[in-house]
Amino acid sequence: MRLYYKLKVESLKLKVAFYSFKKEDFWLSQNSLVKGIFDQVLIKFSKTLYFKPLTLNFLLCTLYLIPFTTHAQVDSLSYQYFLQQDLGALKKVTNEALKQNIDFFYLRTRIGITAFNKKNYDLAYKHLKVAHELFPEDTVVQEYVFYSLKNNFRTTDAETFAKTLSSTMQAKLMKTKEPFITPVISVGTMLSPQIKNAKNEKGSANIYAQGTNNGTMTFEDIALKFRLNHKNSLSVGFSNFNTNAQGFVQTTFKDSALNYKNQQIQTNIYYNRYLKKGVSVGIGGGYYHIKSNSFSSSFDFFKGYYFTSNSVTNNAHSILLNTNKRGAYYSFGLQTSLFTMNNNTQKQVSGNFNLYPLGNTKLIVGGGLHGTFATTNQFIYNASASFTPKSWLQLSAQYWKGNLQNFVGDAGFVVYNTADPIQQIITLKSDFFFKRFTISPSISLQKRESGVLQYTSFTTYQTQNSIYNTQLINLSFLWKF
Repeated sequence: MRLYYKLKVESLKLKVAFYSFKKEDFWLSQNSLVKGIFDQVLIKFSKTLYFKPLTLNFLLCTLYLIPFTTHAQVDSLSYQYFLQQDLGALKKVTNEALKQNIDFFYLRTRIGITAFNKKNYDLAYKHLKVAHELFPEDTVVQEYVFYSLKNNFRTTDAETFAKTLSSTMQAKLMKTKEPFITPVISVGTMLSPQIKNAKNEKGSANIYAQGTNNGTMTFEDIALKFRLNHKNSLSVGFSNFNTNAQGFVQTTFKDSALNYKNQQIQTNIYYNRYLKKGVSVGIGGGYYHIKSNSFSSSFDFFKGYYFTSNSVTNNAHSILLNTNKRGAYYSFGLQTSLFTMNNNTQKQVSGNFNLYPLGNTKLIVGGGLHGTFATTNQFIYNASASFTPKSWLQLSAQYWKGNLQNFVGDAGFVVYNTADPIQQIITLKSDFFFKRFTISPSISLQKRESGVLQYTSFTTYQTQNSIYNTQLINLSFLWKF
């Protein structure tokens, strides 16, 4: 009876070992097998192992109970997988070895270079950085660490690392310097149906209606980024917006309308400083000169209705502080800002994150949550995704939901201080990369809310809100000198 149960136990261990080998969990296999069953295993699995010499090698080592967690064995296996450029197997070997406190230069170098060749730059940097710490003089590893960062668009991190190396290596790695000035020029237009589709807003139940229809808008924008050194940059921007608007008044006796050109001029400045370990901080501000017009009427018992055109100029300001962190497979940022508009100060707190599941910028998914606090509190959220199918092409999409009136984004360079609040945005964008410049066309579908003042009597009135859709078409051109 004892022999029967002993054979049952050994059979169970053997099944666990076989299943573990199938899943390539060789440590579990080793702990499940016992001496005295070599021939059973080899005979039963000879067909399977015939095509998997590495698995056979693991099996033989396990059957003879050679400790799998020895330095020599990890060295041998990691080298075999390195020659095959098998990143999945290298990750398993490395993770298990580190659990057993086995760590050495070549182990980190092999998985780091393999990850680099697979374009998983976050994983490559993680291990090559340790390899560099174990053997700082190795120039091959130095180059791989540098390009793991640079190829992942972590240029500041790459140059900060290069500054720690010899002058010869610095000259080799940084022979192509980043441009001192990078200009970005954007032009675009917003298509709005409001003026074209103007309708009777008074209705049969009211005696008076007054409002403004916002039509086509055009804009020009230029931003200059000055790279002061590898840790400090200064950006300035200038934007000009012109909106075709139509003020209207509808009464029981007479209707009238007047066309305007409303202009907004915007200037921005932003300073960013890199600290260390992927962390940067920034401070910025903006000035906004907004000229708008309105159309209204008054009633005189003798004269009847007479119409008045009103011009309004508003000067607004914004100031912001932000911080960003770029880590392995992720980045996140926090921003707080103050915005003055119509003698009202609005506070804003924003948080956003991005994930890099492939360890590079080929696929990026992210989102954010934002709160604006003034006379009423509003919360806004956004989601984004980008994909780079080719080295010369990036496709991206963004979705925004919430009341974006007077919203400050993108370090203050994008401000939604439109006359009609924007409630929802869907943006599709393409980036075409060339050697010295980037061309970026995009289209944004916006849902806006307009309000019409309606009087049911001379003393009773209400605001009637309605939703309309616009399309913003934009073309940006970035030039690297």
